[in-house]
Amino acid sequence: MLEVIERPNAICWSGNPISYTLRSVAAASDNSIFFQIRIMFQRQDAGDYTLIHTFDHVPVAGFAYIDLQDILDSLLTYTMPIPGMEYHNSKTATGKFYIQYAEVTGSNPIPFWNTEFLFARTVIKGGIAYEKWRGGNYWSYYVSQKPFLTWQLSGKLTGRNEHCYLAWFNTLDIAPGDLEMHVTVTYFDSSTTTFSRSHPCTKGDVHFIPTGYNALNIASLSSNRVYTWAVKLLDAGSGNDVSETFVYELDNRADYNDICLSYRNSLGGLDSLMVRGIIEYNAERSFTNIETVAINNYYKDSAVLPRVKAINATEWIIKKGSVGHLRKEEADRLRDIHFQRECWQLLQSKWVPVVILSGGEKLNQSDDQRWSLNVTFAVASNGNRYYTPDNVELPDSSSNGCEAVSLEDYQIRDASNRYSYIDNAPIFGSAPFTLNIIEKPSWLDIVIGPIAGMNYLQLSSFETPPAGTYHVHLEIGNCAPAPLVLDQEFTITAFED
Repeated sequence: MLEVIERPNAICWSGNPISYTLRSVAAASDNSIFFQIRIMFQRQDAGDYTLIHTFDHVPVAGFAYIDLQDILDSLLTYTMPIPGMEYHNSKTATGKFYIQYAEVTGSNPIPFWNTEFLFARTVIKGGIAYEKWRGGNYWSYYVSQKPFLTWQLSGKLTGRNEHCYLAWFNTLDIAPGDLEMHVTVTYFDSSTTTFSRSHPCTKGDVHFIPTGYNALNIASLSSNRVYTWAVKLLDAGSGNDVSETFVYELDNRADYNDICLSYRNSLGGLDSLMVRGIIEYNAERSFTNIETVAINNYYKDSAVLPRVKAINATEWIIKKGSVGHLRKEEADRLRDIHFQRECWQLLQSKWVPVVILSGGEKLNQSDDQRWSLNVTFAVASNGNRYYTPDNVELPDSSSNGCEAVSLEDYQIRDASNRYSYIDNAPIFGSAPFTLNIIEKPSWLDIVIGPIAGMNYLQLSSFETPPAGTYHVHLEIGNCAPAPLVLDQEFTITAFED
């Protein structure tokens, strides 16, 4: 009989081994027996499991050791949060999987398929170092410490214009409307300001939160001088914290470059660093010279015809800078930028891909008191064929106005049932948008957020509203040539059979 004697951990990194061990006593003495394996997979954004791959496996001494790491990793992809949105739920970097297996013998060439459906596992894109991995050891740490998906240190020095994000993997059965972000700002005079926001998120999502100084609009909270701000997530239903508290310390050093690199860290989150001090610029230029044919009377026109011409000319600007002097551990953890080498720079409200070109270098000595890190980078274009000044801002082609939105009358099937939304209306314009709510019913939550890569006006309620007619009045800004105004009544009625 074929049986599974070892399964992967309940949650697995796609970058570390994802191994099953199968055993058959009969196969140990009969080398004609082989196993058939099916891989069933469901990504977070999919509705059901799909058969991904079927393959044969010849056991050794009756044992089969099967590692699904490479296959599962190829099925997961990272996403980037939409600039200006209050949160982003990634549904493509996680999924669930299980295997089906069968033992093929000479007397049973079409065998019965066994299934591991009841032992389905979760996989998330990312990984930890080879020598650190021991099965599910990170996830034991995750349960006890409740970390965000980052190796950067809480208390990190953070620039005013730094595009900070925290990523949190939701493994909990929390009602989508109960997840809240709480922020506590501490000033130099020891006074504090606290605020919270609703952050809807379903189990299995990787939840990205913009946590930078500007993204949280911290400057508008008080005229006092900011020292730190602390971010955490909690379950409003139980009142319990579901994440660690991550602290940012405002970096008051002068920053003349205003260059922030946002990079994919090893855990699948999005970390950032500021390039400070002097930046070295180098231009790599390439072109091809070709000979041309000039006619005999080339001298008769006002322009002399060339006999040599340069074509396919490109220029690639490569920059080399430093993160400045930091504490030893803080600087060391920034080395994570050199592993995945997926990097971005937020320019004019869009993510521009950046390639990290840093090679080997001497880091520091053990007795150094100040540590730094050099970064060599360039826009991931491999050279431009046309020039445009960096300081010229060209609007997106979609910024010629936001498309009108409207609320549809919504009918509840059963007044005793809860429902998760009323309406999602797409908005076309130039993100980031601003939302000014003038009037709405108390039970209705209104945000602008991403759904499947597009911006939507999301109207939701996590309680059943009473039937009746309601009024919503709001303005959506950053829409050329004028703000989009929604001033409308809509009706909710109970369903009658």
